Amino acid sequence: MMRATTLAILTNARAADQRSMIGYGELLLEAAQSTGYEVMEFRPASLLAALLPGRIGGRIRKIANNLDRFILTPIKFLGRRADIVHVVDPGNVVYLPLIRHQRSIVTVHDMIPYLARDGKLPGFSPTRAGRWLMNRITTILATVDQIVCVSHATERDLLSYVDIPETRVSVIQNAVFQPMYPESAETCAAFRAHRGLPQAAPILLHVGRGFYKNRELVLEIAAEVRRYKPDLRLVVVGELTTELRERAWRLGIHDCLDVLEHVSSDEMRTLYCTAAVLLFPSYYEGFGLPVVEAQLCGTWVVCSDKGSLPEISGPGVLMAETGSVNEYTQLVMLAISEQSPYPQRLSCSFAEWSEEYLQLYFPNSLQGRTC
Repeated sequence: MMRATTLAILTNARAADQRSMIGYGELLLEAAQSTGYEVMEFRPASLLAALLPGRIGGRIRKIANNLDRFILTPIKFLGRRADIVHVVDPGNVVYLPLIRHQRSIVTVHDMIPYLARDGKLPGFSPTRAGRWLMNRITTILATVDQIVCVSHATERDLLSYVDIPETRVSVIQNAVFQPMYPESAETCAAFRAHRGLPQAAPILLHVGRGFYKNRELVLEIAAEVRRYKPDLRLVVVGELTTELRERAWRLGIHDCLDVLEHVSSDEMRTLYCTAAVLLFPSYYEGFGLPVVEAQLCGTWVVCSDKGSLPEISGPGVLMAETGSVNEYTQLVMLAISEQSPYPQRLSCSFAEWSEEYLQLYFPNSLQGRTC
């Protein structure tokens, strides 16, 4: 009797606090488990980081994370086996040589660290150890059986850094992890009251944490828009550094700035719907999930035209070509004055996304399957 195929999804450590990547892994597990095949989760260790109290951060937490990542996780994975291993974060591809497998799949979300390392993007310079690790990752990527990129822009970047035949690279755009749809005016009003936001004030929303999100420019644009809309509120999802908070003070927008470090998925949907505009002036994007989420909620988007953003943008998205404060300000003012568009039907639904991955895992076993 032939042994059943086993599939392992190598997800992200929970201590890493990478919500989007963790959600991506959970979606893959959900899709794969629906097939009836034997599916396992290989999760990197978070033991030492989890033992630290939440108030402890900085160097101590970094040491704990590195011990989990480079000592405990290799011990945990050594000798594990599966027929197919799918690594959902290319940073974890270093564990592949430890796992006995017949076929390997890796999803690459972006090559932004490599672009920054080579001076093509500002704001990031890896250490010597970081450069070694980045080179190790690309070396292993060149040996895997299949690489999935989340956009054609990421595919182009990957092929410029990894010596791998194009036939072993495919594109599957991201699905949306949380339900996103227009909320009622009453729900949005209740959200404003709960968060202490004025009911009539236009909300300029920014979502993002990475160095490439260009949050310095977000603050400058908000300061300029406020000249025309004095009641403007800037809501930023994600922590702001001390330097950015000081910049907000110098720009005179500290009194209209609301920083929400943690937002639940339900609140995130309502926040998109409450906002007049999502401002997303990234230096570069490998995909740009907030732009898709905002479109599903019927919210106007003003963003850059870099990386993957032209691929995932449709009606209701205004793109800045020059990236100047003046251009962004004009586009934001235009979006605020317009009535919100109806949400468009996007191609990256969960059903379509999961079907593409299942065909990748089990190409000869799911013919005729419907989601």
